[in-house]
Amino acid sequence: MGVFAVTDIPRNTTLGSYPGYLRTPQEMAIKGAAFPNAKGYCWCNDDGYFLDPTDERGEVSSRPAPGVWWPLEVDTTLSRVNEPPIGFAEVNLVANSGAQGEVYYVTLKDIRENEELFIDYGPNYDRSTYRK
Repeated sequence: MGVFAVTDIPRNTTLGSYPGYLRTPQEMAIKGAAFPNAKGYCWCNDDGYFLDPTDERGEVSSRPAPGVWWPLEVDTTLSRVNEPPIGFAEVNLVANSGAQGEVYYVTLKDIRENEELFIDYGPNYDRSTYRK
């Protein structure tokens, strides 16, 4: 999938916060065991909690679940930003933590229109399924 810039984006631009319902490591482990796909989309914040943008089936959803019901849809675009292919591209985004457990994506450099956005998923992300 991936996310591509629809316009030029200047360096140091905050694109938004990573979407999802905040889960404990135990909650995420239970959901990940039942729905392995959910593990690929959750983001572990600096406090060790997970932002999970998936629904009750482990699919990315504008209404993450289970969790507190919310009447508005959540923009899940940032959950679809890829990590760059090994040896082919550099990251152009960084994840910064907020005071309440949120994670913000910020541009590291000027990004041109139609350029794909890439971020490093961090040291704890399971890359065992990556092709070399």
